Amino acid sequence: MTQILIVGSGAREHAFVRAFLKNKQISRIFVAPGNVGMLEATKTVQLVDFKTIDELVSFAQAETIDLTLMGDASLVEAGIVDEFEKVGLRAYGPTNEASRFNQTKAHMIDLVNALKIPTAPYVKTETLLEAKAVLETLQYPIVMKLDRAKGTKEVGIYDNRTDALISVNQYYMADRHATVVMEDIMHGPEFSICSFVGIDQVLHAPVVQSNKRLYDNSVGPLTPGMGANSPIRWLNPAIIDQTIAHLIDPLLEGLVEQGTPFKGVLQTDVILTDDGPKLIEYHTNFEQTEAQVILPQLKSDLFEVITQLLDGTPTAMNWQKDNIFLGATLVAPGYPGQSQKGVPIPELPAEVEIDFEDVEERSGQFISATSGRVLTAVIQRPTMTAAQIDLSVMLDETQTELLYRHDIGKQALDAEQAGKEK
Repeated sequence: MTQILIVGSGAREHAFVRAFLKNKQISRIFVAPGNVGMLEATKTVQLVDFKTIDELVSFAQAETIDLTLMGDASLVEAGIVDEFEKVGLRAYGPTNEASRFNQTKAHMIDLVNALKIPTAPYVKTETLLEAKAVLETLQYPIVMKLDRAKGTKEVGIYDNRTDALISVNQYYMADRHATVVMEDIMHGPEFSICSFVGIDQVLHAPVVQSNKRLYDNSVGPLTPGMGANSPIRWLNPAIIDQTIAHLIDPLLEGLVEQGTPFKGVLQTDVILTDDGPKLIEYHTNFEQTEAQVILPQLKSDLFEVITQLLDGTPTAMNWQKDNIFLGATLVAPGYPGQSQKGVPIPELPAEVEIDFEDVEERSGQFISATSGRVLTAVIQRPTMTAAQIDLSVMLDETQTELLYRHDIGKQALDAEQAGKEK
């Protein structure tokens, strides 16, 4: 029988658990550290409280783990895949060097520029004096991306120089070695392509859109994601092919040429401008909401596909095409600031697939935990109209204190109702 280890704790990892559970030959799925919501309704899943690379390597060796899926980006950047491979353990995720382009905004933009991948015009500054001078010359609004020396990354949109200058001063007061990337705003609809990358082959998942703002109508603070929808029927297949050819293939080929071939899940965030698709940024795994609406669409065996990708064996992924998958993320009051702990998690109809993000259990009841991100609720329907209405009704009927958006997938809904879907 097969044993899997998933490194991570959130809804993304819960979605991977569900996908692996479809394989009846898998006897045990260990999640490190996971969350208690993953244990619901199955004894196949077991949480393990190991968080360091050495602990995880020792555990995987002792349990004879057949495949480890790397979800925790900080451990990937610290070289966990390298350490697993040194002792002959099979791991799906990029090595430290292969993920380096994603470890800072500056590294990413330098590589994108070198590979001539279409993206926004930008300026990179490394001192406060330089940043202040650049802010005087820009047309607003702009995007600012911050890299701190300790590895944290921040992104903000600024409508005027005054607000941008306040943030720049704060950045360099907190870390005088910070690097700031300032980009022009690009205009157009956004979407993402998530790619499963292996040895000499790449398999692309259905296109996905996500919503980052906290409240309906895309207002409020930016978050890692408040929901997602997939597939995107309104998007012309020729645009998808163009995106792969101009934004994804050049990156993967460039990494091979520099001796750091990528393997794992690559998420490419794209904006469709009047000049064609352009890169927003890359991620070395699914982001916070995309996996929950993509992985349930997979009809192929995930373990088998990943094994073949790692072996370099030709393979394919078969995806459903009949339904729209819509997911809404529920968060605690106060999020993304100081979030309220202990908010009860509502019961939802059985047809709603729930991927838990950060929950605790108290007296048999799941409650919100520290981060404020609680769960993603996912349903599938033949149309976006039905999906959005039904999910909103189901969530509203719980009368939960948790916050969520009602308009996830609005662009797809508008296109559907205008009759523009392909």
